[in-house]
Amino acid sequence: MPNQNEILLQQEDKDFSSSINGQNFEEFQNIIRAMFAFGIEDSESKYDPADALAAKIADKINKRKKKVAESKGVDIEDIKVFSNYVSILAVGLKKNINDLMNYTIYQLKTEFKRYQLKINSDIYLKAKLAGAQDLEEVEDWMGDIHP
Repeated sequence: MPNQNEILLQQEDKDFSSSINGQNFEEFQNIIRAMFAFGIEDSESKYDPADALAAKIADKINKRKKKVAESKGVDIEDIKVFSNYVSILAVGLKKNINDLMNYTIYQLKTEFKRYQLKINSDIYLKAKLAGAQDLEEVEDWMGDIHP
C-alpha cells in the first residue's frame, strides 16, 4: 500500500507493482532523462528575453542547464546529433521513432551512414539516367561501412 510520499505503479491484469519513492527517485529520473534525451533542444534558442532582466535570467538558466549536463556527463551536442539521426531515419526509412530510440549509438551511426550512402547512390543513378556526365562515382551503399 503506497503512502503519500511515493507513486505506486501497477500494470492492469498483472500481479506487477512497483513504486517511485525517495530511495529510487534519482535512478527513475535518470532513466526518464535517458529515454527522452533525444528531445533536448538547444536551451538558448528556447528563450527570447523581452528586456535586460529577462536576458539575465535566461542566461543564468542556460548556464545552469550546461552545468547540470556536464555534471551528468551528457554532451548536449551529441544528443542533438543523435536526435537528428533518429528523426531523419524515422522519416526517410519510414521507421517507428520508438524503435530507433532503442538502438545503440553504434547501430544509429551505422544505419545513418548506410542511409546516407543509399541516398547518394539514388541521386547519382537518377542524375546518370537524366544524362548527367562527369559525375564522381559514389561509394557502394551495400559495401562495408565503418561509422
